Amino acid sequence: YTEAGQPVYFIGRHPDEEGQPKYVKLPTHGESHPEVSKMVKNTHIYGVDTIGGSPWCVCTEGITDAIAVLQQHIPCISPVTTTFRKADIETVAAYLQGKLVYICNDSEANGSGQKGAVSTAEELTRLGILVRIATLPTPARIEKEDENPFLREHERDEFKSILNGAKWYHEVLLDDVPLNTGTDSLMEKLMPVIAACPVDNEVVQEDLAYEIVRRFKDMGVR
Repeated sequence: YTEAGQPVYFIGRHPDEEGQPKYVKLPTHGESHPEVSKMVKNTHIYGVDTIGGSPWCVCTEGITDAIAVLQQHIPCISPVTTTFRKADIETVAAYLQGKLVYICNDSEANGSGQKGAVSTAEELTRLGILVRIATLPTPARIEKEDENPFLREHERDEFKSILNGAKWYHEVLLDDVPLNTGTDSLMEKLMPVIAACPVDNEVVQEDLAYEIVRRFKDMGVR
């Protein structure tokens, strides 16, 4: 991890995919390690040095995934897990102010990557960050796909195409509203969707209004 070009924290990953422990981080000061300096803190965000000056960036869960994205000269940060800690989210949002963030977590059968992406999107949207959620295609008979193996097999432009097709956070929320939702509860379910839509982007607002009418016109939505 670097900040202002200086190393501030370290993490290691086992070279064997099945090796344990998979990750090893620097110990921090505490009861278990009183000998460690209090200056060593695991509160730094991986990749923050790569996003300065860019109007957009990627946020992905794994450290090797983030490295793979950075090798394609794409600005990227990572929580090094499915989502950022609650204690860190405001620090993350401060780094991301004014940027469009593409969250691209692992695509996996158990859905944990998508759940983490939605959780991060919710927190960042609450703090005024524009968020879109990208989904990597999962090859047949493979339960999981992430950036590291994807970018070994595909070109940068293919990854950029996936980002271009990413859904806005409010579109992801809209997809979760059942089409058979009753008229008495429809507006209640749509309110979080509308609240998540960017307030300063009329084109996106118009697209959302059109999509809501298209999906629920049979319920009298106009």
